[in-house]
Amino acid sequence: MLEISTLDDIAALHENFEIECKLAAGKDGNGELPRDFWETYSAFANSDGGDILLGIKEKRGGFQVGGINNVAKVLDDLGEQAGSGIPKIYHGWNSQHWRTPLLYEKEQPSEQTRLELRMLDLLPEGAIEQLQAIFGARFDGLEQLERLILATAVTEQVVTHQRMVEITTEHAHDLTLAFQSLSKNSLLVTSDRGRGTVYCLPGQAFPTPDQTFGESSVIAPHAMSGAQTPSSGHSQQMPDGCLSVEGLSKPLIDKVELLEFLLHVGLRLDAGDAMEKKRLPRERMEAIILNLCRDYYLTLPVLCSLLQRRPDPLRKQYLKPLVEQGALVLAFPTTPTHPLQAYTATQ
Repeated sequence: MLEISTLDDIAALHENFEIECKLAAGKDGNGELPRDFWETYSAFANSDGGDILLGIKEKRGGFQVGGINNVAKVLDDLGEQAGSGIPKIYHGWNSQHWRTPLLYEKEQPSEQTRLELRMLDLLPEGAIEQLQAIFGARFDGLEQLERLILATAVTEQVVTHQRMVEITTEHAHDLTLAFQSLSKNSLLVTSDRGRGTVYCLPGQAFPTPDQTFGESSVIAPHAMSGAQTPSSGHSQQMPDGCLSVEGLSKPLIDKVELLEFLLHVGLRLDAGDAMEKKRLPRERMEAIILNLCRDYYLTLPVLCSLLQRRPDPLRKQYLKPLVEQGALVLAFPTTPTHPLQAYTATQ
């Protein structure tokens, strides 16, 4: 999703097949949903999606904040035209098993009211087929919420209570009961209990950083020097310099200096603008990250090296949101903030 953090980001906007700006001032200047809003919405819905920005006006070939005097009226227009108000939008999204719409406000760089309508299928066909193959008729007999939880465990490798709160409108108590039922019936397993518990499907084991990099991974000396990553019973160095890790579907890269020359050069080329520029539009940086992580798990130090960014800002501003959106998954979900956490793209 498009991220606007400063007024410079607005000034740098340009309309394309993923972005459209509309003033939404109305005849009286107080605010009104543009007549062509749904035409644009339909075009985005039938492609790869996009962002419609209201309250932005064009000036001298660029854009600047115009503002909306009556945001509530525009939201009312949106709800009424969508079918009897905002609750209808939520109901429609839930009926299609799409990720719950998100309505929220941001104060920087100027006051923004955002309604995210993400058409991300929470019950993808491939996940359903995989679960039916694993559990057979037991899966078909589950409640809808329990099916959603298991589908999330398949598509994102693990699932947590907090994750389901983020992507559904179900009450926290109902989610707790669903997780308890799935665990009791051995449809989900976990290695621990309590807040932050991570669940996965039975027989699905995940490596830990210690298993992957050796017991010294907490201080990670090999990540700070030129020494070769030690092999362990759970990982093996490959000829191209990647690690083959038991339990991971893709090779893992934990040190670019150990990579075969062409692979190393290819990653640097993919990093492109990020290596050369300190500031990039958010959508551009996210696209670079997802492309880098398409075929490999990349550790945080490797991403920092390729993108020329510091660890904390990179993790908090980009990696964590992409994980929350389901665009990235973790190699070590039981230790999400480990300094050698690795990431790969889901598509």
